[in-house]
Amino acid sequence: MDNEDLLIFSQRVRQLRNELNLTQKDFAEKIGLTASALSAYENNTKNPSLIVAKKISENYHVSLDWLCGLPYEEKPTEMKLYSDLFQKLIDISEKVNCDIEFYSIDESGKSYNNSVSLKFWNVVVIEFAEAWKKAKVLLKDGTIDKNMYDDLMQGIIKRFDGTLPVYPILDDNPTFL
Repeated sequence: MDNEDLLIFSQRVRQLRNELNLTQKDFAEKIGLTASALSAYENNTKNPSLIVAKKISENYHVSLDWLCGLPYEEKPTEMKLYSDLFQKLIDISEKVNCDIEFYSIDESGKSYNNSVSLKFWNVVVIEFAEAWKKAKVLLKDGTIDKNMYDDLMQGIIKRFDGTLPVYPILDDNPTFL
């Protein structure tokens, strides 16, 4: 890597560690480094090996492209099998800090077998979920038709084109979808 590439790498590593609210020591230990080695990477004084970059990528769920400042686009995977869906749920839970829980009572208090809820602590996901819920109500009560709903949802989704940060946590009061 040249000096500019190292600068991007160092900035991305520091950004990632700060977003995770980890000390250099805690971040470094998870990838088998010392705090002083991590400090050298963050201060752009040491060139990381591919192994170090790979460990950061794997342990903290970021792409090598992102770490190195390369343009990247996550390709959506087609879901054909339940296993595809389940893998996507796992990926989402790791990216936006959500939990999955099982319930036997629905919102109205009726018994409901094998109900599943996702709890999100991500402020942006919660804001999207609230807008989505309102749009679904408009569709369900006939205020809008399916085409209008699709257009509305595309507009809502477009509002959230910002970069996905690592684990933005709101508080201990999740929203249930």
